[in-house]
Amino acid sequence: MTDACSLGYKYGMTKTEAIKMFGTATKLARAIGICPQAVYKWPEVLTPLLNDRVMAAMMRTVHARERDLTGTE
Repeated sequence: MTDACSLGYKYGMTKTEAIKMFGTATKLARAIGICPQAVYKWPEVLTPLLNDRVMAAMMRTVHARERDLTGTE
């Protein structure tokens, strides 16, 4: 999984980049609470709303991983 901080926040993220951040479309879908089939219906260049959902999910994932490693909130 790619760290969101190393990618930076950008608009115009592609569906391929979003999937790559999570490793698979299934993992991406699970992180934002949708079914994997929905990810495949996204446009290749994400809308600002989809972009925000992907980045928010990545930040939650990174925060949870850091919390697990340090044992703090």
